[in-house]
Amino acid sequence: MSHHPERRELPLIAVYGETAAKAEQRVTELLGAAGASPPEVHTLIAAIQAGAVEGAQGEVIELDLQAPSSSSDQVHEGWFHAVEAIADRLAHIADRIVQQARTAPHTRVLAAFKK
Repeated sequence: MSHHPERRELPLIAVYGETAAKAEQRVTELLGAAGASPPEVHTLIAAIQAGAVEGAQGEVIELDLQAPSSSSDQVHEGWFHAVEAIADRLAHIADRIVQQARTAPHTRVLAAFKK
């Protein structure tokens, strides 16, 4: 039986969800009042969200240069692979956000327009 050390829980960002939802609602209302269609609003918001993920990806990629300097080649290789995996996942998330905006029904945006 192999022994796995106890994994520590990773921190979860939980303070911005409500703020983001309110901001999205307000932007939706403002763009609707300015004459933007619900699909256009949905696409614009998705582009902003994907851009935020892309910014996070850039931060992660910079971590590649921050591997512990006194570490072995094996640690540096593991560090690089971890950064690469996270950067790839963030790219996938950004792509998915934009793709969903192109193909998904715009129910949230439509509901905001009805208010």
